[in-house]
Amino acid sequence: MGEKDATLALLIIHTEGCKALGLPINSVGDKSEIILAHVEAHNCMIGPGKFGWLLKLLPMHLEVPAAKILILVRGDVLGQLLGAKEGEKVLTYKLDLNTVKKEDKEQELKKCEGGTEEKLEASLDGVTFFPAFQDVEESVVEFDMNKDKEGEEMMEK
Repeated sequence: MGEKDATLALLIIHTEGCKALGLPINSVGDKSEIILAHVEAHNCMIGPGKFGWLLKLLPMHLEVPAAKILILVRGDVLGQLLGAKEGEKVLTYKLDLNTVKKEDKEQELKKCEGGTEEKLEASLDGVTFFPAFQDVEESVVEFDMNKDKEGEEMMEK
């Protein structure tokens, strides 16, 4: 992350319909096919005119109950905010995660300007980590207000 980046928020990302190798997967303690990920969201520039969010995942465990597998996941995911046109104020954005697919083996968006390369990793033993692949159909970020608690306009820029 660059020096001018800031923590926007702590988020809980709720994901439904989650599978691993065709089997239901979930975050530990959650319902089947539900993953709740706790992340720190940081804003950053990805490139000229490209605004992004760096989602820094707090370490979490996923389980595949049918296979009795426990997976430790750590790392970061970078997404580009889409949907706002210059000068337009909106409260709903699409977050393009440029997710990794197994055949690609790497994410299109790799780092914030001035930052280091981000990666998402998983481990079955807590020692040896490998790239974590994800395939997300769509992600929408919604803001339910247009002013923060101090009365300042949000998402102006």
